[in-house]
This record gives sequence, C-alpha cells and structure tokens, in this order.
Amino acid sequence: MTTTHWKDYYHGNYPKAVEGAICAKASEGVGFKDSTFGAWQRKAAAGGHHFMAYHAIHPGSTSDMKDQAHLLFSVVGKKVPCMYDVEKWPKQSGSPAGIVNLSQLHTAIEEFRSLGGQMFVNYLPKSQWGFMGNPNLESLEEEGIHILNANYDRGNNKPGCAALKPYGGITPFANQYAACNNFAPMTWDQAWDIWTGAKSNAPAPKPTTHAPGSREIKQGDQGVDVKFIQSKLSITQDGDFGPNTNSHVRTWQHNHRLAVDGIVGKNTWASFGVKVTYK
Repeated sequence: MTTTHWKDYYHGNYPKAVEGAICAKASEGVGFKDSTFGAWQRKAAAGGHHFMAYHAIHPGSTSDMKDQAHLLFSVVGKKVPCMYDVEKWPKQSGSPAGIVNLSQLHTAIEEFRSLGGQMFVNYLPKSQWGFMGNPNLESLEEEGIHILNANYDRGNNKPGCAALKPYGGITPFANQYAACNNFAPMTWDQAWDIWTGAKSNAPAPKPTTHAPGSREIKQGDQGVDVKFIQSKLSITQDGDFGPNTNSHVRTWQHNHRLAVDGIVGKNTWASFGVKVTYK
C-alpha cells in the first residue's frame, strides 16, 4: 500500500518547500484566525495540491461550541474539507484551557455541518482521548467522522503499527507524526475520499444510539434517546427530534419551570427522572 503524506502548516511554521497536500490551520478557540491561512490556500492551488484545514477546538458552553463552528466556517466556507484538532489546549483568544468532552465535540461538528461545512475527519489522538476520560467514540463513527491518531516514533511507520490500532471502539484511519509529517497506509485518492466524505469511503451519518442522559439532545437528532424523550412526552415515538418534538419539549420545560429552549440538557433529563452521564 502506498505511503501518503500531507503537510500541516500554521502561523509561524514556514518550510522552504511544499510537498504533497497541505493541511493549514484556519482558526482556534472562539476568536483566533490564522493570518497565514489564505497564503497556504493560494499556494496549494498554485501547486495543484489537495488542501484541507483545521480548527484548534477549546472547551466551553454550547454557545461557545457553536461560535467556534461559525468562526471556522467564516474562514473556510463550504469548499474546504476541515477537521477539529482535539487536544488539551492552554487558554487562548478568550477560550478556556483544557479539552472538549464528547458532547461538546458533537455540538461543534453538527453546527459546522449545519452551515454547509465539510467535516469527515477529526484529529483526536489516543493520548488526548485519555485526557477526555477514554470515552466510547463510536458515536463519532456513526456521524461519519474518521479519526486521525498521532505517533511520534519515526521508526514505527508501517501499516498495522500500534498507532493504527483501535481505541474508543473505533480504528483511526491514519497516523500523524511530529514535524508536520503525516502517514496513512492508503493512496491519496483514498485519503481524499475520506477527507471529503465520498460515499465509497466515508459512512453516511447514522441515527444516534446513545443511552438516555448520555448527551445533550436537540432538534435534528435521531435515535433511541429521542424515542425515550418522546415516550416521556406521550407523543409518537419515531426517534426523530423534529419540530413537533421540539414544541412538546418546550411545553414540558415551561410546565416544569425550566429554561425553555427546546434542548434536552442536564436539567431537562433530570426532570424526566434520568441520571445524566456526560460532563
């Protein structure tokens, strides 16, 4: 199988030559835009290189997650395949320090996609997965997200190496090295199909299969947890959180003196008698 490389470029990282594809930093946190992003995009176009982008995602409230998705989209638009860089970050550009939890990551992915952005890859290396508390990552796979791992042992660069073994219930599709070199045991056409969500390589998003209370639920979600909510509301249990379910959730929240936002968060789960299991 062909060894495939792409390059990771960001503000302050100025290599003398560009090789292969380019993955450029677009933004970070709630307010930082990388001033060199446009130059790398133009360089990729001039050289006929594949071009991808990433956003260094910080933890925060639901609105923070959505704001970060909007920030990224304001830089990249609809045509550039993107990923979130999930790491334990120091405080930057108004964002808190730390690492997102799985629910926050889902919110940011869904918001970016709702804007029309392309996202089928997340950089979530095994070491950072540990900082997240070793959650089950199958829900990301269900949404058509492929995981990029990291392994900084330059001698371990063969298909089947430790960095390409499963964690969190899923298998990373590729492995990133230090010094901006990335390794994937596939051709570039195959890698690009994953980045762009081509049907032949990236699974279509599936209905969620989360247990009740394991994540925040809102309009647009599907799955068994939505059916549970609908059963509590005594409405049709089709597993689809549409406008009708949203309306009934709002009525429930009003009647139980909760914030009326149509989102089944921690307080609304608790009002259903459910133990919340996410942070």
